[in-house]
Amino acid sequence: MPEKILKTWLQLAQLQKEAINNRQKERLEHILAAKECLRRLLEKEGSLSSGESISSLIKEILAAEEEARTRLLEWKKEIGQEIDVLNRWREWAKSLYFVAEGREES
Repeated sequence: MPEKILKTWLQLAQLQKEAINNRQKERLEHILAAKECLRRLLEKEGSLSSGESISSLIKEILAAEEEARTRLLEWKKEIGQEIDVLNRWREWAKSLYFVAEGREES
């Protein structure tokens, strides 16, 4: 059973990366909730059996999780840059408004 749970976790980690790439926040939240359920199932199962297949599977999971984490950090940076651009546009629009308002008062 633990191997089946780990395989599902790997699939979710790959879907997570896809959701991050496509900026699908709601989908990402569902994936994270499903992974939390898997974590609880693994804890319930107890210890993992040792072996090359389990070890290899966990390495794949770690790699997929790291890729997703890296992409999420990139997404965070991109969003920060987009917010900066929006803030500049907002400030520009405010200054236009004040100029327009000043003209109307004349």
